[in-house]
Amino acid sequence: MAPDEDYSKCWETGRSLVDAYHGSRFINTKARQDWNNRRKTRGAAVYDLLMGWRYDRPIATTLHVFVVICQLLKQWHDEDKAAGRIGYLPPAAALKALGKEAD
Repeated sequence: MAPDEDYSKCWETGRSLVDAYHGSRFINTKARQDWNNRRKTRGAAVYDLLMGWRYDRPIATTLHVFVVICQLLKQWHDEDKAAGRIGYLPPAAALKALGKEAD
């Protein structure tokens, strides 16, 4: 599921946010924690692969690291879609969170 800017559904559970406060992405604290914990786990899984792909390109190319990264991303995207949850921030929001505004 692609990120939904209208915040009408919980990003973790897919349930309606009618009872949540304005601007919330999550139905409750547990949903927010579960979403963030999954992101941390996934980020840790790809961090070393991305660093190796960027700074040790010849070996990473031989080992098809970029292919593995893409396979992981597809697997996670499919898992999120099947669970009815939003798995990532929209690109502009992700850049903003890093302090890098989109052009």
